[in-house]
Amino acid sequence: MAGRSNTMMTWRGMFTSSKPESSQNCECGQAAINKNHCGTCGKDGNRDKKKERIYTPSVLKHFHFNGWHTLFRALLMTSFFSVLMTFWVVSFPVVEAAIYARNLPMIDEGYVLPGSARPNPGPNKRLLMTSIKNPEYDIEVLGEPTQRHNVSKSIMSHIRTKEEKTSSKTKPKFDDDNIVFEQLKRHATLDRACQKYKLNRNFSSSINLYRTRHVIVDDKYKILFHYVPKVACMTWKTIFTKLARSYHTGSDDDVTFRTLSDYTEAEMDEKLRDYKKVLFVREPLERFLSGYIRKLKGDDPATKQLWESMYGVDIAKQYRGVSSVDSYLKSKQSLNITLSEFILYVTNLHSKAYTLTHSNHWLPVHDIGYACEMDYDFIGHYENLATEAPFVLKWLGIDNVVSFPTVHESKSQQKFVDEFKSVSLEHLRQIVSFYRIDYDMFGYSANKTIGHLVRSIFSTI
Repeated sequence: MAGRSNTMMTWRGMFTSSKPESSQNCECGQAAINKNHCGTCGKDGNRDKKKERIYTPSVLKHFHFNGWHTLFRALLMTSFFSVLMTFWVVSFPVVEAAIYARNLPMIDEGYVLPGSARPNPGPNKRLLMTSIKNPEYDIEVLGEPTQRHNVSKSIMSHIRTKEEKTSSKTKPKFDDDNIVFEQLKRHATLDRACQKYKLNRNFSSSINLYRTRHVIVDDKYKILFHYVPKVACMTWKTIFTKLARSYHTGSDDDVTFRTLSDYTEAEMDEKLRDYKKVLFVREPLERFLSGYIRKLKGDDPATKQLWESMYGVDIAKQYRGVSSVDSYLKSKQSLNITLSEFILYVTNLHSKAYTLTHSNHWLPVHDIGYACEMDYDFIGHYENLATEAPFVLKWLGIDNVVSFPTVHESKSQQKFVDEFKSVSLEHLRQIVSFYRIDYDMFGYSANKTIGHLVRSIFSTI
């Protein structure tokens, strides 16, 4: 109670008048201004001076109340925090740029920017995407960490300036500069994931000839393009078929693109070292669902029957019993495999999945795409095809020969909700765990995907 009384006296002293509260005299014989302090000699009044003495800065001694030191300290602390916050606001862009620059992968022979001459061939070279339109970033080779830092900071500053000029109600345009910045982040994210999961970075030691059939090779333009099932693969195959026919003689029906499996291992190593390498990926659960709908729930009876004969019978045996399979074989009616059954089947296959035909339609992209081994120069996202596909065609130098078709607004988000709303949380956990490396490696967020699903479900209730 004594401490509380003293505090109250201190704050009360700031707002009370200087009239004496008692007529008692101080030790020096003078009348007390209040019961704690003498106005003339400065000695304490009737209170115990060891317990009740309140420190007051000398510059404020001439004031006749004790609360000024509290006000002085409050003003001092306010000024200090104001200066600190001002410094943080001003220095934040530099700090953020430094963080991203530090996360950039260290490459033995430096970065090569599109539009510039390539240096002598060597291992582990990566093309750092840059703006084709903006000559500010047209630098040939960036080998030193300080140079990478400066380019990262320059790009970030350029993007931040444009975002500041854009009103808060208007979505910033996803142009070439944004693509450059995204490539910096995606390569850093991929490298961290490769290190985290201790994945092999040597392509030749983990080669799978079957999967190299998915790597399109164009020797004239020095391109390696790894198409992934359910990531606009038919469109990309059509584009590269048209590109091959543009400079080959003979009937178009006889001309198509070549794949990496057509070459010897020595030729593969040479092309991996010298050619531009591109990979497009997709949100893992949306890719998985697209494969399920197309193969096991689609409107094409022939495709559905083929996949049910390859996988549907095994799924029905494991999760429905033999009787349902026998009736299916007799009647030839559709098994109507559910999404939950397909999730259980895929997640329980483990290593067996890699021996099955057409399993590339659902296997993780980091595995079938050699994401760590091939050291891709450009990593595109299916969700940004409208901007990134034309950009990469221009960078590859083939936009005057082929073009990417118009990307229409997708309805996959609603399909995603409609299909996954009947899947249990345990099955969701299993399929997310199945793709956990893809999520970490390609910058997607499982929490964001599941959060969107839950919000969409509850918004309809």
